Amino acid sequence: MSGARALWHSDRLDDAERVAAEGVQRFPSDLLALMEHGWVATARHDWAAAEDLLRQAVEARRKTTPNAWERYYAESLLGETLTGSGKTGEA
Repeated sequence: MSGARALWHSDRLDDAERVAAEGVQRFPSDLLALMEHGWVATARHDWAAAEDLLRQAVEARRKTTPNAWERYYAESLLGETLTGSGKTGEA
């Protein structure tokens, strides 16, 4: 489990946000870093940030062709985020 996820599961969302943002800053095109930050944004109900991060993750997936789990999870989490923000037609 990553540091950001451990913080998120401990209800330390502000700390999780900081750690996840640092991960994306250090590795801006890394699929898992983008997804991690997207998870934190989703937990905070920051739908706009989550959507942006998860769209970046989906695009990163297209460029790097990761394994099936990563493909499924990035797209699934994006769908949940779009639904949560009321964009059910895009989900």
